[in-house]
Amino acid sequence: MVRFDRLDLLQHRIARRWVRRDIDPPASFLGSSRECARAIRLGMGWGVVPEDWAEEWLASGELVTIGRRPHLDVPLHWLARHLPSRVLDTLTGCVLAAAGESLRR
Repeated sequence: MVRFDRLDLLQHRIARRWVRRDIDPPASFLGSSRECARAIRLGMGWGVVPEDWAEEWLASGELVTIGRRPHLDVPLHWLARHLPSRVLDTLTGCVLAAAGESLRR
């Protein structure tokens, strides 16, 4: 299994859906979501890849889905310090706008 870090439990959630119990398979930790996806694509293990990253690789056969229900919705959160900052306020507005646009697709 390929994981971002020890706090990344998405793969465990998927595996629990398959076997209906908690398991702890051997894992590699890469610390970069892009490198995790690359390692999975190169066959170094299995793991969760964002859908928009996986589409092309699935179409080309570089990735295959495993399990009956390979899709998992994950809530995303925007965390920002509560400091008065015009730059942070602008960035937060951009993130919210981009997220809203992405979710409308």
